[in-house]
Amino acid sequence: MQTKIIFAVLAILAVVLIAGLIFLPLFLPFSKTSSSRVISAISQIRVALWEYYTINGAFDGFSLNTKDLLPLTKQINKYSYNKTPLKIITYSVASSSSFCMFVPIYKTIDGMEWYCADSIGRADIIRTNPAGVCTGGQPARCPDDESPPKGL
Repeated sequence: MQTKIIFAVLAILAVVLIAGLIFLPLFLPFSKTSSSRVISAISQIRVALWEYYTINGAFDGFSLNTKDLLPLTKQINKYSYNKTPLKIITYSVASSSSFCMFVPIYKTIDGMEWYCADSIGRADIIRTNPAGVCTGGQPARCPDDESPPKGL
């Protein structure tokens, strides 16, 4: 009799566990597919920034509100964490011109993860909020991030 009860309890636990694994993605605020879309869109915007720089000699005046870039901007706004819009910071002085762009893409138990791309070649998921480093008052760059991302 006890073996039947133990077997029934184990069967119920297995069903609950399997159902949890199946339905868990429905309750997560963000998925790997969403972050991939954001990363892809930012990569395309990065190319557009460099094209703009090649033509104009600076990143100043670059706008996301163009016919070609608006769909990418909408995609980022739709799939970033909490639908946060992309922030692009440019920095220009006579001897230097740089950009940095970032958006939150995933929230983990340990905190937020961001995707950051800049003009010196960095493009990665980081756990350090770029807002403090990626500013217009200095060469715009993504922060150094010593902790690897855990969300993806």
